[in-house]
This record gives sequence, structure tokens and C-alpha cells, in this order.
Amino acid sequence: MLATRFAGDATKLGRCVGSRFHHGLLCTPRPATNCRRAFISTQNIISSTVAIAGKEYDTDSWTNTPPSIISSVPKKLHLQKDHPLALIRHLIEARFPGYKCHNSLSPVVTTHQNFDSIHVPADHVSRKPTDTYYINKDTVLRTHTSAHQADIFRANESYGFLISADVYRRDAVDRTHYPIFHQMEGARMWDRQEHGGNIAQAVMDDLRNIPKHDIIVEDPNPHVHPERNPLQADHTLEEAEAVAIHLKRSIENVVVEIFAKAKQAATAAGDSSATDQAPLRVRWVEAYFPFTSPSWELEVYWQGDWLEVLGCGVVRQDLLKTAGVPSQVGWAFGIGLERTAMLLFDIPDIRLFWSQDDRFLSQFSESNDIRRFVPFSRYPECYKDVSFWIPQGSSGPSSNVPAFHENDLMEIIRSRADDVVESVTLADEFTHPKTRRDSKLYRINYRSLERTLTNDETFFSSLIMLSHSARCCARRIQSSRPSPSSSIHTQALLQASSHSSSPSALRSIAQSSTPVRRPRPLGFIVPSRWYSEATSQAEQQKEGESAARREGEGEPSAETKEEDQDPIKKELEAKKKEAIDFRDKFLRSKADFQNLQERTRREVKAARDFALQNFAKDLIGSVDNLDLALSNVAADKLAAPSSSSQEPSSQSQSESQTPAPLDPSDPYKDLRELHSGLKMTESILMNTLSKWGLERFDPSDKSEQFDPNVHEATFQAPQPGKEDGSCFYTTQKGFSLNGRVVRAAKVGVVKNG
Repeated sequence: MLATRFAGDATKLGRCVGSRFHHGLLCTPRPATNCRRAFISTQNIISSTVAIAGKEYDTDSWTNTPPSIISSVPKKLHLQKDHPLALIRHLIEARFPGYKCHNSLSPVVTTHQNFDSIHVPADHVSRKPTDTYYINKDTVLRTHTSAHQADIFRANESYGFLISADVYRRDAVDRTHYPIFHQMEGARMWDRQEHGGNIAQAVMDDLRNIPKHDIIVEDPNPHVHPERNPLQADHTLEEAEAVAIHLKRSIENVVVEIFAKAKQAATAAGDSSATDQAPLRVRWVEAYFPFTSPSWELEVYWQGDWLEVLGCGVVRQDLLKTAGVPSQVGWAFGIGLERTAMLLFDIPDIRLFWSQDDRFLSQFSESNDIRRFVPFSRYPECYKDVSFWIPQGSSGPSSNVPAFHENDLMEIIRSRADDVVESVTLADEFTHPKTRRDSKLYRINYRSLERTLTNDETFFSSLIMLSHSARCCARRIQSSRPSPSSSIHTQALLQASSHSSSPSALRSIAQSSTPVRRPRPLGFIVPSRWYSEATSQAEQQKEGESAARREGEGEPSAETKEEDQDPIKKELEAKKKEAIDFRDKFLRSKADFQNLQERTRREVKAARDFALQNFAKDLIGSVDNLDLALSNVAADKLAAPSSSSQEPSSQSQSESQTPAPLDPSDPYKDLRELHSGLKMTESILMNTLSKWGLERFDPSDKSEQFDPNVHEATFQAPQPGKEDGSCFYTTQKGFSLNGRVVRAAKVGVVKNG
């Protein structure tokens, strides 16, 4: 349940693809009709069944799980001896004595277990094949350990349990995301029938068994808030507060252990920042999850920044009722093992967890103290740029062509290049000014963890991936003919990939089918992002005739043979071709130079506008604290004391606006003076920041419509008289720097009915 939210690889509520909350309820899903037609497979499914962990499963049109994922199912890194994920698992399990551990549950679950059992809406984006690996329409590879929670609640074998497992999601390609990662979630329950209905007293009695700590904990908010963190109707306030106290103490106990080990490892590695670091500080932040209420996130101040560690809350009673244990009350939490291990061991790349290199694995052992990972080599990177057209009609409710989804491309890259790709980023987007077709350019950064890659190796890998993308795009285009600027290279790749994928075949195709724009020296690029002049109709016709002759469409006539035998005509024809070639090179060079000028202009402007971005991010926390201090002072304490004996006077308007002298006997005199000074300080600070482009915004002031690009939804609630989807409450104000969102505003969103 909570591991759904806190895998480290998970994403924030209400943000779009590429953001942090995979299961955000406010993400607008694509139409269900596109879901089944989407680019759901990285290969053609030939067999009617697929074997996973020794068991056969039927396949259908929903099947989108590639062999590379299936082959990794039996590995179970969290159970391998001396593996860093296993060390983290043991470290956490040791803090929950008496809890039953479930570490070998099958990753193949039904859609009911994965979605319905935790009340995921039927139209939720997490159900889409673009986000989830489907075995068939009714069976998936679990996307979170919460898929087993209802079954474990129903079995009711222990008062507390921990689930550790591998989970699977289609996601971005970078150093912190992987399609397979590991989660741990835990729960602690109390039964009203066993404790005579007095759950609060039973919880407080059990609290005495949890060790105390001496860390600094910031928890300024009440355990329950009617709007931000509501109390469930089935719980009393005393029960909810007791469970919350027990939960927070239990989690703090785990965090103390993990970060104490991390500090020891940093000190042993000679990191002076760890030695000089102040005592550990943690803070509780109100949050929203569909499975718990009230809910919180735990953040830890580590090496100069607040890190989100995990999420937790009081289990929603309707989930327990569905599981057949309505008399139970308790809490649950979820944490990502990879993220925790990367923090504890200072592992820079998530791919390392899957390495079989002894230079990596030999650095970890249960019999030794925790120590930081020491890189055994640093291999050079090599990047290639891949550009392609988005099929026409791939957006819009009336389109028959499935919408392009970035996760589809990520699956192609993973299935073809495996773990030699370090990251994939969107480098550029382009819309043709005449045809309005969209093109995207992605930069694929290759870096192996175990060897140096050659340029040819990455070049051919990019060709294979692009040819695979071209085949998929060709299947999705229904009635549109590719434009000349993209068809030559794409069609050639289609031809090559349908016959052979050998390096020699791909090299010959790449050389013979030159795209309209010459590739950049360091990248594999199809069309350029700028068009200088269109070739004349006559030249296009000549090119078409020349291509037809190259493809062997018809035999040359007798007249043509006679012309070919005339040396003067042959030389003249060669000179014409050479002139056309020089003109084409000139136009390309001109276009490339203008592209370079435009990119340089944009980069200079971005450097000027966003040079202070990192400084602004560090400063935002101080601004928040100042705003919080001002807002927490009660209004009645700021009001000046009224004097019944004060008589009206004939002061001038300017004199009447001057505040009356403060009464020395006023108990809140110093508070008001301090508040006034802080208010002026805040005003001067915000004016200074505004001068440099940093602006603070509060969406609830004007009841703005929820925008996932600038807002982050933390909860939803009905608000009669307000429009659905509008922001009615701000838990944390947002900041923008010269129009770019530095931090999204955390808001409550209206959801009536």
C-alpha cells in the first residue's frame, strides 16, 4: 500500500509522466480505446503462452512483457546473500522483532490484487499498458508490494508483518530508475475484540517496547486535521492519535539505525562533511495517499538537503473491511530498498545492483561493517541522438492511431541495448511549420559499468533501435504518407530491419539512404530541427526517378542506353549531379549554422535567466520557515488592545493612520513588535527575490484550476460551490524563476460528487 508511493522510483501525486508519483489520482488518463491499441509490446508476440518462474500463462493482445524482464524474475536480489539490497532488508527487519516476514511472494498477480484490492480507480493511469507489464488482460507483474496486502490482512497470521519483493514498472531510463526495483512495506494491527475495544490504551502500552532516541524531530502539525489530514469516520480521535504516535516512533527508530550506519560509513571513507555534520534531524510532513488517513511523509536532513525517505499512515478502514478484518485498526508504511541502499552505500547508479562483477559484489558482506561503495572504474560515456516523427493523428479523441508514450520508447531501448544505456533524455522537440507534424529528438547516453564501449557498437545499437521504432510507427500510421524529410531514412531502415540487422547491412543502408539533414558529428540524427529552403519540384522529381531506377523498377530504354554511352553526356550528367550535391551540402551547412546560432542564443538566455536556480532552491526553505513563523501567530494576539476610555479626536488623516503607542502592560507587546519586524524582513526579502526573477505563488488565492505542470496535489475533498479540479487549499506555496517552476505548489483539489 504505502510502498506504492515510496519506492524512491515512485512519483508524486498529480504530476505527469516523468514526474515522481506513479499512482497519482489526478493524472489524466488517455482514452481507454487507445490503451489496448497502444504500443504495448517491444516485440511481436508469437507464442500463445509465456513461462514465468516455471509456470505457464496465456497471452493475448494486452501482453507487453519482454523476455528481458521475464528472465530477471527468478533473480530476487533482495534474497541473495551479501547483496546490498539484502543487507538493507535485514537492517530494517531487525528493527521490527516479532513481525512475520514475507520475502518470497510470486510477482505474478491478478489485476484485482494489484489494483482493485487497494481501490485504484478503473480509469487510473497506473492501469495503462504504458505503465504496467501485462502478462494478459487479467494478469500483471506486480507494480507494488501492496498487491499482497489484502491477502495478508485476510490471512491474519500475525499482529505485524513485513513484505519485501521485486516490483515491475515501465519507467524512464536514467541512473535512478530501472524497470525492476524492490520495495518493503510493513503494517502493525490491533484488534478491538482482543483489547476490549480500548485500542488507544493497547497501543500506548505497546509503545513502551520501542526504544527511545535522541534525534531532533520536527512535527509542528497536529496528528489529525479536518481538511489536510482527516480523521476516518470509523476511528476515534484517541485511537488515531495513539496509532500515529506508535507509527512515528517505530519509523524514527528505523531511520536512526539507517542513518547512523550511513554516517559511520561516510566517516570510515574519510568524508569530512559527515564528521562535521550536526545531529540528525527529521521532520514529518502531512501527505495524502488513497490507502491511509491521516498520512505523513518522513524527511531527513542529510548533507545539506531534506531527503524524502518514506511514507506512512493509518490504514483506511474500508480496506480492512474488504479483507474481512473490520475489527482491526493499525498503521502501514512503505520504503524503496534501492533508494535507501544508494544513500547508505553511496552507490551512484541503480544498474550496479544487477551487476555480476565481483569487483562490485565483493565490497558487501553481512559479516563486515557497512561501508561506502568504492568505484572500481570509470568508463567513458558515448551518446547518440535519435530523432523520429510522431505518427500523424496520434493525439485527439477521434484518432484511430494510438498516442505516443515515452515509456514505449524506453522499452525499445531497454530491450535492444540492455544495461549499457545510462540515461535517455528528451533533447529537442520540433513541429513542422507547414505539415504541423511533430518530431522528437532523444539523446541516448551509453556507458557500460564493466567495459569501454566502441563508437561503432553504440552506432549500430542506435540504428537497430531506430529501425524497431520505425516499424512500430509504420504500423501505427494509417493513412498519412511520410514527408520527404523523414521517409527516405525511415523507409530504408524498415527495409533493412525486415531482412537483416547485421552491422554490414545497417551500415550500407545508413550510407545509401542519406536523410534530408546531415547527421551531427557526435550523434545519430534523422531530420534537422530547421528547414532552410525546400528543393524545387523538378529536383524532387529527378530524385524520385533516380530512386526508382536504383530500386530496379523497370528496365532502361534503348534511348537511355544510347545516352549513357555518350561520354560527353555522361560527364555533363556527372557535373550536374555534383552541382546538386554541392548545393545540397551548402543548404545543409547553412541550416546547421543557423541551428547553431539559435541554440547558442537559447543557451545564453537560459544561462542568464536560470544561473541562480540552485541558489534559489537552497533559499526556498528559509523563506518557507519565515512564512510559517508569521502564519502561526494567532490573529487575536496581533490585535492591539482596545481602550474604552479613548475619546475621538480631530487628528488629521495622516495622524490617524499612525499606530497608537503600545501599552507597556500589554503581554503581547514583544510578540507584535517581533511579528512586525519579521513581516518587514519578509517583504524586503520577497521584493529582492522578485527583482532577480524568483516569484512565490499561491494557487488557492484565486482558486486556480489544477495544473500538473505547476501544482502538486496532496489531497482531494468536496467543496460545495467550488468548481471541480480547482485548488482550494495550499499546504506549501510554489516558486518560479523567470517563468520556470522551481518548486510546484502543494495544493488541495476540489472533487465534488
